[in-house]
Order: sequence, then structure tokens, then C-alpha cells
Amino acid sequence: GVIHGDFEKGFIRSETIARLRAALDAGASVAVLGFRAKDPSGYGRLLTDGGATLLAIREDKDASVDERKIDLCNSGVLAFRVPRLVDLLSRIGNANAKGEYYLTDIVAIATAEGLDVAAVEADAESVLGINNRGSSGYGKTFFAADDGKHGREPLWDTIEAKKYLQSLDYVNPDQIGIIGGSYGGYMTLA
Repeated sequence: GVIHGDFEKGFIRSETIARLRAALDAGASVAVLGFRAKDPSGYGRLLTDGGATLLAIREDKDASVDERKIDLCNSGVLAFRVPRLVDLLSRIGNANAKGEYYLTDIVAIATAEGLDVAAVEADAESVLGINNRGSSGYGKTFFAADDGKHGREPLWDTIEAKKYLQSLDYVNPDQIGIIGGSYGGYMTLA
């Protein structure tokens, strides 16, 4: 399985991982963990056949107007059972809005090869991540805006995320831990 390197979430339940594995055991070559977002802006969308069969993942910047209306989003967690995985990975290109190589393109490549690809849906809270103002990709704009504040706003973003988690009836408020990057270093909030 693959979990994004910036996946600072840590709230994935073992049962959720077991559901990904069950999709592989049922014959899928690739299984992707998705979630429903109230506001899917910025997330990659899971494009399905209307059921659990996943056809492609479309990054927000590459999505059409209709695709942006889809609320089933990519969590960044993928599982594979593909004997030719290296071959499929070697065919990922960078013909997209960012000019980057998206691992998520493996879904469309596997589908084109006739391989089964499954979408497994999880609760949004189980894949909650904090994309704070200092997250990668914001570059000099963030640096200029945050200059002299030394991570104050990203810290407040993290505190608000903890408050949200504490409001959920199935989360033990005494067992919340959030880890991630901060202004110039690394941060842990418990």
C-alpha cells in the first residue's frame, strides 16, 4: 500500500485498511481510499462508473467543470496487488496542469489495461488532514504573509482541527495527536 508522504493524518482505522485489503482480495488490482467532502475544492476526484469501480482520479486543477461537482475525493491512500506494478508505474506521464508525475494516474492506466480498480469509501474524519496556510505549494506568497509571525497561523489551524476532532462523539478527546510541519520545523500537538 501507499500513503502519501505528506499524509500527516494518522486517523485511519485498522478496519479501514482491512476494507482496502478486502477489495484486493475480491479481485481488484488497485484499491483507492476515498471520502465525501462537503467542499471538495482542491482535492482530486474519484471518477467511478457510478458504483465501486474506479475509472480515474482527476486532480482538481485538471478536472472539468462537471468533474469538480463530484464530492468523492482521493484520500491519498492506495493499495496495490499488481504483478506488473513497475511496468504500470513506468507509464505515468506529466501531461497535466502542474507538469508533475501523479501516482494517481496509475488508476487510469490500470483501467486501460483491463485491470479492476476499486474505490473504497471512508468517513471524511478518518482521513482528516490539516492543509494549513504553510503547507507545501504556497511558497513565497505564504512566506511573505507569515514573515515575523513564526508559524502562529498554522498553529491556530492545527488547534482548530483538534477542537473539531474533540467535537466528534466517537473520538476520545484525550487521545488526539496531530503531527506535521510548522514554520521552519516540525510540530506535534496533543
